[in-house]
Amino acid sequence: MVGNDLVLTYVEVGSFEAAYEAATGQELGPGADLDALAVGDVDGDGVADLIDWAFGGSLGGSDPGRVLQILAVEETGGSKVVTLRYPLNPVATDVTLTVESEDDLTGPFAAAAFIPTSTETVGGIVFQRGTVSLPLPTPNAFFRIGATLD
Repeated sequence: MVGNDLVLTYVEVGSFEAAYEAATGQELGPGADLDALAVGDVDGDGVADLIDWAFGGSLGGSDPGRVLQILAVEETGGSKVVTLRYPLNPVATDVTLTVESEDDLTGPFAAAAFIPTSTETVGGIVFQRGTVSLPLPTPNAFFRIGATLD
């Protein structure tokens, strides 16, 4: 506050490092272990900081609507086609996102053959939309998004 006026400062954020610095008010400097910071959760919302950044969310609070969504499941020609969408931060060019799947949650998740079909904006959030084909019979499939810093 300056007198009776509220002053807001806009800081353009163009990388995960800059997003982390803006959220914490801490300058990282050279040699910072960004991979270690990526798995942290500065805002305590249960989402890793790198996913917050990659999904276009804030490292400073919860981000409603910024989640992986299953839109449809159809059986077609001997396979189960799952239509998914996930939020996408257009300026997060320092991150690679991977759709991963697992059939019973007991083993490690592996990269799924995700085929992007379009991007769409819903409620001001940009989403990547696409499909994953699973062989039949596939009784269960669990999906998540993996993120790595480039």
